[in-house]
Amino acid sequence: MTEAVERRGLQALKDAIVAYWEPRGATPDQLAAFRARQLRSALDFMPLLMLACISEAVVMYLLFHEVSHAAVRAWTFMVVGLSSGWAAFWWYFKLGARRDTAPRLHVRLAMLFAAVLAILFVGLPFHLFPLVDADARMLLVALIAGHIGIGAFKLAASPPSALTWVAILTVGSIFVLCQVDTLMSRVLLLFLMVYSITIAATAMAASRLFSARLMSEAKLSRQSDVVRLLLRDFEAQSSDWLWETDARGQLKHVSSRLAQLLGRSAEGLRDASLVDLIGQTFGDVKRPSDQAHLAMLQAQLDKALPFRDQVVTVSVGGFRRWWSLTATPLLDAKGRLMGWRGVGSDITENHQREMEMRRLASIDSLTGLANRHQFRLGLDRLSQIRPTQDHPPVLLLLDLDNFKWINDTLGHGVGDQVLRMVARRLESEVRPGELLARMGGDEFALIVPGGLDDTRLFARANNLLQVLREPGELDGLRIELRSSIGMARMDDTSPDAEQLLRSADVALYAAKDAGRDTARLFDAAMDHHLKARHELIQDLHKAVELDQFELHYQPQTRMRDGQIVGLEALVRWRHPSRGLVSPLEFIPMAEESGLIVPIGAWVLEQACRDAVQWPAHLKVAVNLSAAQFASRSVRDVVRQALTLSGLAPQRLELEITESSFLQDEQSARTTLQALRELGVRVALDDFGTGYSSLSYLRSLPLDKLKIDRSFVMALNHDPFGEASAILQTILDLASALGLESTAEGIETKWEMQDLASKGCELAQGYLISRPLASGDVQAFLAAHQPARLPPPEIGPSQFGAIWA
Repeated sequence: MTEAVERRGLQALKDAIVAYWEPRGATPDQLAAFRARQLRSALDFMPLLMLACISEAVVMYLLFHEVSHAAVRAWTFMVVGLSSGWAAFWWYFKLGARRDTAPRLHVRLAMLFAAVLAILFVGLPFHLFPLVDADARMLLVALIAGHIGIGAFKLAASPPSALTWVAILTVGSIFVLCQVDTLMSRVLLLFLMVYSITIAATAMAASRLFSARLMSEAKLSRQSDVVRLLLRDFEAQSSDWLWETDARGQLKHVSSRLAQLLGRSAEGLRDASLVDLIGQTFGDVKRPSDQAHLAMLQAQLDKALPFRDQVVTVSVGGFRRWWSLTATPLLDAKGRLMGWRGVGSDITENHQREMEMRRLASIDSLTGLANRHQFRLGLDRLSQIRPTQDHPPVLLLLDLDNFKWINDTLGHGVGDQVLRMVARRLESEVRPGELLARMGGDEFALIVPGGLDDTRLFARANNLLQVLREPGELDGLRIELRSSIGMARMDDTSPDAEQLLRSADVALYAAKDAGRDTARLFDAAMDHHLKARHELIQDLHKAVELDQFELHYQPQTRMRDGQIVGLEALVRWRHPSRGLVSPLEFIPMAEESGLIVPIGAWVLEQACRDAVQWPAHLKVAVNLSAAQFASRSVRDVVRQALTLSGLAPQRLELEITESSFLQDEQSARTTLQALRELGVRVALDDFGTGYSSLSYLRSLPLDKLKIDRSFVMALNHDPFGEASAILQTILDLASALGLESTAEGIETKWEMQDLASKGCELAQGYLISRPLASGDVQAFLAAHQPARLPPPEIGPSQFGAIWA
């Protein structure tokens, strides 16, 4: 048991000593390589050491051969012979076939040579020490000490050999000095032991540093191998390539990938200027952008600063390519530029993709024209250039007049086709230097750089209008377009892009206000008119808040007996400074601004409150705008008005126009049904002036048709012709569908008699009464005397003064 413990202890000590100079974590192959390096380093000074040994042997022979001739001569032969053996080992390992690895046997052989030589160098002094005088003894001790130091440092690269050398010489010197028991011997013995221990520790430390250096070199070698492998794989597999130039920009390293791209050999590209090489791909013809790229690359190479993603263009195989170059400068110890090392990438696909994205970002995807963003950039550039012509640049804004109707009735698919057709027609009229863009929706813009006086400008605008008037055919449908154009010049009234755009928009509004299908050029009066309109809209907002509206009522009579059966509510706006504002003026603005919904809700509630004060058999008719009808809350608004006023639902008649059905017929049918469930009546107002369709009359839950006054007016001019036939058809249709009929705008007795003879049931117009203020309704009802009208016996030509 004790022996086993001792063996383990000795093995642990041995492992600890060996681990001190063998790199930890090294593989067996690495250890073999380290041993080879250690031996080569230890053998570097072997010739000098052997020469010193032979020289010492000769000197010792000359000095001491007389003291002990046989021993000294034998010792001399043995030193010379062993030195020759060391020389053979040195030649075998150092000068012979290069050994990259060394087995442990070589280390043991080195230890054996060191041990034998150390025994020889301590053996002779041990033999001679008692036989010589004090001076000779000092010489022998000095020789041993010198051997300890010299050998330890010479063999430090091979720690086993160094330790063996020091240990044998130190132990031997102890035996040598112990042969003579003097004070000097004991002092020398003490110093020699301290000296030996210091040398051994120093040699071990040097060995440790040597091993650490070997480990670092091995690590760097592995890293270099990995880097070389990765670079080879990079050049073989990647579309990128490596390049290296000297300080003058001439290629020193040419990857196979770069040579392949340029269609030349790597050897043929070496020492060529990188900038010149790229420029030569285009021949003698270079675009300004190509030259600019090359100039920027040359400027980068002239600096000693790293750069990345420097784009250059090249011509490869007749095709234009884009390269991106990134590089780091190579500097010497003094910071002087020695060259460049970098990587190149072919970014053609990314560049083309980016250019396509830029193109898509600047064009309208539907029509292919410039989009609003590109238009604004062009307008900004134009505004930065002071015009030199007598007639400055002009902006034309074009808007389709009837596009909403096309979209609503024919669908958005046809609407998109119409926009593409308009774009192609306008594009055919664009001249060099002009910019045509789609601003969004059905609005287009044209920038004319200048040179057109007013006459030529209007001729140009009218030509565009005429081009768009030409009928087109899409999916078997005949499409007729009308448009309006607003124009503005870039002059003192519109000095910048923003103001120019606003001025053209004002002119476009003026063109639409003038009846559409026309063109208008901006002037200051238009701006004043628009500002006045804007102020009126602001006043309209205040009118809603301050309750500045009032209701007037126009009676409706039954034709067969002249009885008043109801009254239609008509809203009026009493402006604090302008007086009574006509509905024809503020209703369109209310619809445009969205105020028609709160105004309509007030009208509905107030009409119900007023109607409660009338006789119970009278109905009140209230118009619902298309915006009100489309509101999800319309049913709740009607129910609230009935509840708050206490009016019986059957006394309320809601008048709607055909435009309310255009967006969503199914939704309109649902809304009408919900209103009918409340008990109110529904009348179709202005029938025949909109988009009349029998499908509406057959499928929608209606109670009445109201014939627009334009048909009554036409009856005066064509009493027995087309107008009369149309009226008769409408009335027959209403009768067949079980709908009550009302004619608006009746002003003469003959009109009433003729309509009554055609089957019209109710009449409304100035003949009966003008609209009455709410406070005058009761007095009118009390004074009204119903009268039965006889059928007409003569035509209107006999009563020209009455009906003309």
